[in-house]
Amino acid sequence: MAVVRSPNELLDRIARSRLIGANRLDDYVASLRRAGGLPDDPGELIAVFRRDRMLTAYQAKQLLRGEFDALFFGDKYKVLEFLGAGGMGRVYLCEQILLHRPVEI
Repeated sequence: MAVVRSPNELLDRIARSRLIGANRLDDYVASLRRAGGLPDDPGELIAVFRRDRMLTAYQAKQLLRGEFDALFFGDKYKVLEFLGAGGMGRVYLCEQILLHRPVEI
């Protein structure tokens, strides 16, 4: 998928990613619009999402690239950050969706 070119395209990717629930995302975007509008630049908009802790740095980077497959492990874990790599694989900080607790995978 191509790099994000507009705020609307970014919002569409965020919605399709399932990282933020639909109602929570709608409420958040509405509050941004009431507070002065959305930035015209997708990079600035994603920075606002990061500032308000709606997305992590890793999630923002993946969304801007359009790489949704790197945001979840199955239906049980949401990837929060890439922690590192070694000879045996990669390690990610994830949230166990059902229990809302951090785990390393």
